[in-house]
Amino acid sequence: MLKKIFDDIGMTETLGFIAICVLGVLYFYFNPSIVKESEIQIVNIKLSVKPEFSKATTEIAAYLKLIDNDYEQNFELKDCSLSLINKKELLNLDVGDNLRITAKASDLNSGKTYVNNYISVYGIELPKGRKILDIKDYNSCKKNSWKKFKTIGVVFLVILIIGLIKKRIKNVG
Repeated sequence: MLKKIFDDIGMTETLGFIAICVLGVLYFYFNPSIVKESEIQIVNIKLSVKPEFSKATTEIAAYLKLIDNDYEQNFELKDCSLSLINKKELLNLDVGDNLRITAKASDLNSGKTYVNNYISVYGIELPKGRKILDIKDYNSCKKNSWKKFKTIGVVFLVILIIGLIKKRIKNVG
């Protein structure tokens, strides 16, 4: 199968594709989407509605929603923040419970727009003072979340380079 691919694709396209793969892997390796301590703000919220969990669909990722009527946007846990918490513990909270939420200051201070319709949560402290999500754990999860992509990218890149070398040797010989 790879032989057919390399027979149909020219050398320039192959080298361009390899360069894009290398740049993509390097970008995600050196620039994980972590949240800096200087960007965060801790706020107290009072739940206006019981927390809601929405399972993933083909169009929408899974999320857990926390609502406080003092903010235009809902607070949502997605990706790493959702995978790090005990969902049952949050779903057992009731209306009126107070939480300490860690979020980006820019998200907290911006109004609701079509694009910015929720506030991402990076840390949660329960009413009794127990932290169930911490910014450090979130960042650690984000740094490690691209390992699968990096591994697949590196393997694919090695296969492409081997195929390119074989094609080059075949054309010279």
